[in-house]
Amino acid sequence: MFSQVRLLLAAAAAVLCLGAASHPATAAEPVRTLSGLSPDYIPQQVLPQRRILPLTALQSDALNETFHLSGLNNKLNFQFAMRADEILTRAEAMLTYTPSPALIPLRSQLNVYLNGQLQQSLPITEEELGQQVQKTVSFNALQLKDQNRLTLEFIGHYTDICEDPANSTLWLTLDSSSTLALNAQKIRLSNELAFFPAPFVDTNLSASTELPLVFGAQPTYAELTAAAVLSSYFGALTDWRGINFPVFIGRTPVESHCIVFAVNGRRPDFLAGLPDFEQPTIMLRSLPHSAFAKMLILGGRDEAQLMQAVQGLILGSALLSGDTAVVDKVDELSARRPYDAPNFVDTSRPVTFGSLMEYEGQLTTRGIAPYPINLRLRLPPDLFIFNQDEVIFKLNYRYTRPDPQTMSQLRFLINGTLVDSFALNPDNNNGSVVRQLPLLSSMFELFDHNLKIPALSLQSDNTLRFDFNYGLTYVGGSTENCRLNNPLVHQAEIEPSSSIDLTGFYHYTRMPNLRLFVRSAYPYCVMADLSESVVLLESNAEPAVLSILFNLMGRFGAQIGYPALKLTIDSPEQAAKYADKDLIVINDSSFADKLEALPGLIARHQRLLTTPSDLQAGTARSLKERQGSMQTALESAGSAAMLLGFQSPFNEERSVTALLCEGRSGCELLNQKLADPGSLQEAAGSAVVIRENSVKSFDVGDSYFVGDLPLHQKIWYALSSHSLLLVFCTLLCALLLASALYYLLRGIARKRLGGGSK
Repeated sequence: MFSQVRLLLAAAAAVLCLGAASHPATAAEPVRTLSGLSPDYIPQQVLPQRRILPLTALQSDALNETFHLSGLNNKLNFQFAMRADEILTRAEAMLTYTPSPALIPLRSQLNVYLNGQLQQSLPITEEELGQQVQKTVSFNALQLKDQNRLTLEFIGHYTDICEDPANSTLWLTLDSSSTLALNAQKIRLSNELAFFPAPFVDTNLSASTELPLVFGAQPTYAELTAAAVLSSYFGALTDWRGINFPVFIGRTPVESHCIVFAVNGRRPDFLAGLPDFEQPTIMLRSLPHSAFAKMLILGGRDEAQLMQAVQGLILGSALLSGDTAVVDKVDELSARRPYDAPNFVDTSRPVTFGSLMEYEGQLTTRGIAPYPINLRLRLPPDLFIFNQDEVIFKLNYRYTRPDPQTMSQLRFLINGTLVDSFALNPDNNNGSVVRQLPLLSSMFELFDHNLKIPALSLQSDNTLRFDFNYGLTYVGGSTENCRLNNPLVHQAEIEPSSSIDLTGFYHYTRMPNLRLFVRSAYPYCVMADLSESVVLLESNAEPAVLSILFNLMGRFGAQIGYPALKLTIDSPEQAAKYADKDLIVINDSSFADKLEALPGLIARHQRLLTTPSDLQAGTARSLKERQGSMQTALESAGSAAMLLGFQSPFNEERSVTALLCEGRSGCELLNQKLADPGSLQEAAGSAVVIRENSVKSFDVGDSYFVGDLPLHQKIWYALSSHSLLLVFCTLLCALLLASALYYLLRGIARKRLGGGSK
């Protein structure tokens, strides 16, 4: 429905923009509402904005390198979308490419498609062979949709006789400087909650989201908790895209959608016209003095009703409609179990690949050279894989039969490492074939393998890759006798019934480990609703520090896949009463007085770092080096931030993570890193120093272990790092066993001899 409305609005926007050029700007006139999605009005003073998107940003597997097209892989697809609060009045692709010098001019060409419709065919002329070419292709705006696909098709010819599509002279490279330009006209949407989370979070887009949070006054801990819970929910929605939460107190952002938290007596001045809240309320309104922005108001008579409004929005968003909703009640949720986060695989039973699919058709590939099938496998970050022999994958796959004269195979990789490969047998001669449907039995074969995968190759976040490689043969000839065979389009599928079995694994890991924190929110992710986590924050924290809290919760939501509905936020002075929980300290150094030693510290221009005497690549190399031997303290006024991990001073089985920053610029730097899911991937150890141009990790201080592991496994793990002691214990056990057997057999012999003498 978005697309149909936008087609009608595109013409209106164009007329208004032309009118603005010849007439002075006047107050906008309300227009008729279309399907609940047209603007209340389109202001004449808001001109279209032009966005330039690199094509590398529109393809998930792009690595900012040139794209290579050949005779076999002759198509490139790029995805882009429209925002819910704008229409595209113009779109054009600015392409930079280099064709092979061996191509036949004019007969070779580059075709440009939009949503399957040919927009323009770019013939390759003789002057362009081997040269970098720049061309601009304009698209028909009426063919633009909510989700759009830009396709580039290379048609190449190098000879008139016996042309081999696999010939190495058939190529065209698309430079990474190629871009897509979009002219977007902002519109003012009607106040309709049915389309939530749009326009606040638009999951059609691949770009990150910026969503301001507005408070009437310095927020209380209860208000911060409500906002943090909602931040984690939005983080789960944006997932890998990233989200940033600027904080505004007593004022609104300029021309930006925002979330407003309001309690009677603590409401922003711009909500003075609204009556007092009597019940938990969700309202969608236009932002005051804004041409197009919307504000989502969450309010209540008190802070308890505010939290109920947030919970109602999260748990009942599918029921919303109109411009106002009242949350009558929210039933108490049942308690969650450890490690049941939606983003983690269940380790209590075998997990099928079908349950790991993120979109329809993910386990299917097709083409002359089929693209690899990728599947994401997220494991609980503290899964104890030491001394485990294997992980069982049950792999079922189907494929079109390859040419009997070629070698074809399926390659199975984990995180880019080859695990195994299997020949694609064109014959049905191994006796392990299971046919599913008679309609497909002549075209597909089904194989079932039990794979034993080395457990140590698995990480907390893994990519399973299945690459079907078909061998190709071509028969040449001459002008008088040319024989060719056209390559077939193959299809292959990984069966959703394929599974991975991780049962029997324990949860146990060495801490502190900031790598697990920045990648998987460990140890706070153990309970998906963060019911065993507490954030310690000063009550008078500045907006930039509050943004650290909300950006961290947004990052947690993306990593866990569930909102932090049971999170607790309190003052650092109350830390001792949360001895049974894992703590997060945000920009407060008062905990330093409670500890004998810290891996580092940053506060009020004072910076301290404990480092081992021998560093390799910024990280301690062994447990012996964890106890830092040198401590450096200095003063500096530049922007910097620090992450610290250490054992809780109140409970040896709990952990503390501190996020510290120096000044506003340091907080902005830390917020920038937290809002970007791909950042901080190099973080590790117990201390991470973040500066403008670098992220350095240090593994110092005392280590400790968390989790549940049987005693015999703990002994075996402890001995594993002491080979001589392990050999000694083995010999000692063998000696004791031999002695026991010796005396046992000797006693039996004596008894037998004694019995015979009687």
